[in-house]
Amino acid sequence: FLGEPAQLVISSADGEPEIVALPVVDGIEWLPNSISRSSQTTIINTKVSRQHIVAYPFQVMREGDFTIPACQVQLPRAKVLTPVLKFRAVRRQYLVKDPRGGETRSARLEDLFFIRVSVSDDRTEFYVGEEIPLEARIYSYGSLLVEFAYPEVSLSNDSAEVVFRDCSALNQYSRAFTFYREEREELDGQPYRVHRTRAWLRPVASGQIAGKLQVQGSISLPDRQQTQRPSMGDPFFDNFFSGTLTRYRRVQHQLEVELPKLKIKPLPPPPGGADFLGLVGNWQTNCQITPEQIRAGEPLTLSIKLSGHGTTETLIPPPLDLPNCRLFPA
Repeated sequence: FLGEPAQLVISSADGEPEIVALPVVDGIEWLPNSISRSSQTTIINTKVSRQHIVAYPFQVMREGDFTIPACQVQLPRAKVLTPVLKFRAVRRQYLVKDPRGGETRSARLEDLFFIRVSVSDDRTEFYVGEEIPLEARIYSYGSLLVEFAYPEVSLSNDSAEVVFRDCSALNQYSRAFTFYREEREELDGQPYRVHRTRAWLRPVASGQIAGKLQVQGSISLPDRQQTQRPSMGDPFFDNFFSGTLTRYRRVQHQLEVELPKLKIKPLPPPPGGADFLGLVGNWQTNCQITPEQIRAGEPLTLSIKLSGHGTTETLIPPPLDLPNCRLFPA
């Protein structure tokens, strides 16, 4: 099935087999770090035989027909070729039942466990240096057993460069994203759990922001061989909720979504006579001098208060040029 682990199993009674080189097949990703080896010993009428088994796991990355060509296998005393293998990869359909009651329906995994992303205020244009609030929402159907990490942003080669606000003081598991917040939501009348997380990115150059948001996840599926009651008798369907289950199998599932297309504009020049403080966004300034009346030679304090929405990481203190005054650092 598409995206699920499968195995090419080689067995031999003439010693442990070893594929000399795994073939390159379009749409197949071999998992060499997960190769397993085992052996089985059989005794019949005092005659002992041993079967050596090596399983080469792989994942199918697209739908369609596949051909694994003959592979050269090294045995202790000879080399042999495997037969050519052909198979078809399809998307698995799942039978799900509304946990509140109702009819059972079929659904794809992409409809049960997925991610969405949005810019909080729905804007599509920002200035260089302006913080962009990003929200990612991970949806999982009903009481589906899922696990997932925090999002990773992958920008395309022609995207404008960005930096992220550091959230590591708030979330030890991610520098860029806040802790997940769980909620409940209905989509098309179906119940979902929603985990929300936010990030703030700041473009450092004009252009377009384009890329993907990816989350490494997994889902626990009922092991068909361990159910006490069959689902539908159809190998293309798995049932999440029927039968008494004694074991689950975990399937890796990567969540992926395109980032919103965002246009980044260069900053306009500051108004005549104004000093640019490096802040981008909606800001207000307030200046105060204390005390308001002094004698010559007595100190006074100038306070500048900035309030607004945006990051202060780019703040540039304004230059002060006060005739007949001596400045002391705060």
